[in-house]
Amino acid sequence: MTRLPRRFVPAALALLLLAAPAFAQRGGGNPEERLDRQMATLKERLKLTPEQEAKVKPILAESAKKASEARRKHMPDGPPPADREAMRADMRQIDDETSEALGKILTAEQTEEHKKMRAERQGRFGGGRGGGQRGGQGGPPPR
Repeated sequence: MTRLPRRFVPAALALLLLAAPAFAQRGGGNPEERLDRQMATLKERLKLTPEQEAKVKPILAESAKKASEARRKHMPDGPPPADREAMRADMRQIDDETSEALGKILTAEQTEEHKKMRAERQGRFGGGRGGGQRGGQGGPPPR
């Protein structure tokens, strides 16, 4: 089996940044299925109330839309992106904006658990800073 050069790892991390929870556990699927799986994970891990669920789902949907737009922007002809660093920066910004929006809805305890979830993504994928391992959730470290 051919091993990918290390220079491709950051691009792969950026691509999986937002959809990684769905891919990590159950594979791809269409955008609605990925959103439903991501919601199920957050509902379980963060113990979301029905009111919070109603507010979180549109935030995640918007985040997925922005990530898809970023992929189209940086990879109009398919992978790899012409400017990996620019794509990674855009994906990080989307993730940060999503976390900030969620922080306005979550309780202090839920916010801490969400930070742990982000740290787990960093640990599994190396946080986009070179290295890392396949098979986990991508994303920057918690702040």
